[in-house]
Amino acid sequence: MSRALMAGSTDYSHQSFDDMVEDLKDWLKSLKEVYGYLEENSSLLDKGDYWKNVDYDVQATLRYSSKFFNTSIVEIDSIISDFEFEVKPNHISRIKSLSRTASELNIELGKVWHEEPWEYNKEFGNPNFQILERMYGEARDMAVDMIDLSNLAGRLRDFSGYQPGVRKVKDEKPSVVFNMQGQHVGNQYIASNDINQTFNTIMEWKQVPIELKKLHEVLHETIGQEKDYEHITVEVEGHLEQALTEAEQPQPNKKSILQSLTEAKALIEGIASAAMLVTAIMQAAALVRSFIK
Repeated sequence: MSRALMAGSTDYSHQSFDDMVEDLKDWLKSLKEVYGYLEENSSLLDKGDYWKNVDYDVQATLRYSSKFFNTSIVEIDSIISDFEFEVKPNHISRIKSLSRTASELNIELGKVWHEEPWEYNKEFGNPNFQILERMYGEARDMAVDMIDLSNLAGRLRDFSGYQPGVRKVKDEKPSVVFNMQGQHVGNQYIASNDINQTFNTIMEWKQVPIELKKLHEVLHETIGQEKDYEHITVEVEGHLEQALTEAEQPQPNKKSILQSLTEAKALIEGIASAAMLVTAIMQAAALVRSFIK
């Protein structure tokens, strides 16, 4: 939705859950653009050795802005992914925290930019200063825009406990294909069909644990073979084991299984060689959700 011109005054009281998710995605897109802009131009000023001419507080605040925007990207992306399962109180508090920090950043940017002696040392005709000035403008505009996150969080509180991803399935389970045959995973080429599974044939819960076990195989076929990701492999395996253990219980807590799968996926998102494992976990989660009534 279009946000109000005055910072922090957008009314979210009438917005639906889907409207708010779309707004979060819009913020995410803007944050990525601004973060990329700041990083790119910061590098240009580094190459031109111009930072030495910039007031220390201005430098520090702009660099902090870039770091904060990157943190916000990770936070909002994680929250949107979590919404697939449930809206939780920590999502609301995390969004409000981003808004609060953005408000403080907006004030600090304005303060350091206009403080003496920097106010009188600005080199308006210098192309490098013009780059710096645009960086300041982009950072401050982004911080101001993020203040409205507080209003979104206030409305989101009404949806605490809401489970958007839960769908009632009565007569049949969805067709979920988990096929890795012939795929390239990092330096590995998976030709065997041993770990290729078609979940659309699964109609009874007792078969689910069998399929979840296959995720361990996929893990060790992908990042499990890379020394750089040994610690992540251990953590992911722990979450997958939790999901499997719960699935094997007489009365499994399916939401707990979904949470374990979500946490496993969060650890490997962004790792190129784990792309196929991420897909496999998402498909496994879809399978588990199909049994939630």
